[in-house]
Amino acid sequence: MAAHQIPVGALVIVFLILMPVYVTVAAWLFAEPRAYRTPAIGFVYMGGITVAMIASTALLGIGFWIIANLPL
Repeated sequence: MAAHQIPVGALVIVFLILMPVYVTVAAWLFAEPRAYRTPAIGFVYMGGITVAMIASTALLGIGFWIIANLPL
């Protein structure tokens, strides 16, 4: 039986795209005095990526719907 392979896209998301979040959470937990600006930057970054992903998915869906309903 073949071993399960992790998709490359999942690795990119977990290790590359989420790296600023890991760094900001670590900085917030281990920094003295507590820095509220650093985690806020990370959360805004992740919120922006989330909104961009949802918006692009919605636009792709709308685009496919328009293409599928074009009169031929």
